[in-house]
Amino acid sequence: MTTLAGRRDVAEAAAGRKRSPPLDVITALIILIFTYLFIALQKIPRIPIDMITASLIGAALMILTGALPLSEVPKALDWNTLLLLLGMMVVITHLELAGFFEWVAVRIIAAVRSPLQLLSLLVFASGILSAFFVNDTICLLFTPILLQTIKPLGLRPTPYLIALATSSNIGSAMSVTGNPQNVYIGTHSGTPYLSFLVALAPVSLIGMILNIGVVAWIYRKEILGHGTFCLVRPVSEDLDRPLLIKGLIASLGAAIGFAAGAPYALTAMTAGAALLLFGRQNLLTILRKINWRLLAFFAGLFIVMGGAERSGVMTGLLDLVHRALGGSSGAMIAQISGLTVILSNLVSNVPAVILIGPFVTGLPDSQWAWLALAMSSTLAGNLTLIGSVANLIVVDQARYEARITFLDYLKVGVPLTLLTLAVGIGVLALEASFLE
Repeated sequence: MTTLAGRRDVAEAAAGRKRSPPLDVITALIILIFTYLFIALQKIPRIPIDMITASLIGAALMILTGALPLSEVPKALDWNTLLLLLGMMVVITHLELAGFFEWVAVRIIAAVRSPLQLLSLLVFASGILSAFFVNDTICLLFTPILLQTIKPLGLRPTPYLIALATSSNIGSAMSVTGNPQNVYIGTHSGTPYLSFLVALAPVSLIGMILNIGVVAWIYRKEILGHGTFCLVRPVSEDLDRPLLIKGLIASLGAAIGFAAGAPYALTAMTAGAALLLFGRQNLLTILRKINWRLLAFFAGLFIVMGGAERSGVMTGLLDLVHRALGGSSGAMIAQISGLTVILSNLVSNVPAVILIGPFVTGLPDSQWAWLALAMSSTLAGNLTLIGSVANLIVVDQARYEARITFLDYLKVGVPLTLLTLAVGIGVLALEASFLE
């Protein structure tokens, strides 16, 4: 005979099975959703909020609600990613002050004799430099030089500006140091620098060729129908040779360290510290040029994700995603790429990668999943004008000289993104099949 206490235990057990998730799980989930919603919307009427503000508000709410105790915030911050970014920013800032990027741009543009040659050299130069010195930097420094140089020729700058933005995105896909999301992927996946480069360089190089073809075809009357020209000497550049030599030595040292398998953050910070010590530049000048907004954005997202993981929000989602992603390596690469493209164009590529990253870690072929995530999140930035920060930098820098509309960019971005993604998925699937 069942006692009253026994019936109570059974009732409590049944209620437990139907019980809703704990309050801290619900709280963390709401904060996570609203953070990414604000990141996706970016501009809300009468509310001065942007991506950086959204991530910091989300981080503050995670701490205030107790989803992530203040004492655990240092553990949630991904110091390897933050220090790698900071070290590379210091190195790039010294090269910028030395006039290195302007010198390269001027020399390249001075060598061209036709619009198609200008387009081709611009695509490959900006793409390859973006792979090693971060695409945002290349767009920021190349745009004004490009505008000043082609203005006397009577060429419409729109095709070349779009090519600069798209090629910097495509080229940055091949390297751990090519863009912020790759920095995150490189530090979390444990993929060696050279392995990352070898796997994704074919995607970027083929993508650059496709970029030239798509832009030249869309603007064929202006690029293919224009005769040759002779450029006058382009804008002069001031080159600080002693600082340039130091900057190049530090960059070479960092490249050797990356290739040798030294820890990414340690290598970048060592190169940056050496330049701070021997570069003899004003420290305040260096600090002003550091992109603190990007570092704050990453830090805020790390805290938000830390709160979501600690509260258990990610556990159920991880199980669902791991069950959904299956099949061969090629199928998994295609699935990851499709998911990443959609999410990257909703919330931008950096927050998309940080959100998807935990799901990739537990996959059977996680190394190829990480590479697919790097490839697709970067190439997805070419789909629309607001798809990547590099695109917005070019548009903002050129706003007084050339107006690039959403439709102007879309005409190039849609076919280019579809073609390069198809190539990227195909190349990674082939590489995975041969190496399995």
